[in-house]
Amino acid sequence: MRKAIPYIIGAMLVAALILLFSSKEKKERTLDKRLSMSRTDKIPYGTWVAYEHLKDEFPEARISVNRKEPGLWDSITSYESKQLLFIVSPQFQATEFDMNRLITFAENGNDVFISARHISGSAEKLLDCNTNIYTEYSDNYEKRDTLNIRLVHGMLNDRRTFTYPGARFDAFFYSSNGTYTEVMGTEGDGRTNFIRMQAGKGHIYLHLAPL
Repeated sequence: MRKAIPYIIGAMLVAALILLFSSKEKKERTLDKRLSMSRTDKIPYGTWVAYEHLKDEFPEARISVNRKEPGLWDSITSYESKQLLFIVSPQFQATEFDMNRLITFAENGNDVFISARHISGSAEKLLDCNTNIYTEYSDNYEKRDTLNIRLVHGMLNDRRTFTYPGARFDAFFYSSNGTYTEVMGTEGDGRTNFIRMQAGKGHIYLHLAPL
C-alpha cells in the first residue's frame, strides 16, 4: 500500500491540474456582455476597435476625445466648420442647453453624429422627433438576439442590410419632422431608426442602434 501512495498522490495532482486548467479555459471563454461602449474596452460591446480604425476611415483628420459638455470643448470649436462630433452611448441624456449648443455647432457648417438607444426628452423636443424603446427587453436585453439594420438613403446604389449576432439593443422613430428630416436607415421590421436633419450649413445624424 505504501508503494502505491506516491502514484495515488500523483494521480490526484494530475486530476487537480486538469480541473484547474479546464475551469480556467471555461472562464476565459465567458462572453463579456457589458454595454460599456467605451473606447478603451476590447469587449464585444466596447468601441476600442471602432475608435482605433477612425484614422483609417478619416486619414487626414485630427482625432481627439472630449468629455466636456457642448460649447466647452478644448479640442474643437463652435465657430469653425468642417468638423465632426461623433457620440456613441447607450443613452444620450442631453439637456436643452446642450442641444442648443449642438445645433449651433451644426449650423456653422459641422456634422453631429449621435448613436444611442435612448434619447432625452429635451433632444426629442428640439429635434422634433419621437422614439420608441422595445419594452420587452428593456430589463434584460439578452432575451432578444440578432440585430438587423438597413441603410436606405437615396445616395446608395442599393439598400444595404447588415446583421449582427448578439444583443438586439435598439429603438425606432415613430414620428419625425419630414420638412427637414431624411430617412437614412431602418431596423429589422422596417421602421425608421436612422435619420439626418438639416441644421443651417451642417447636419445632425441620429441613429438608434449603437451596437
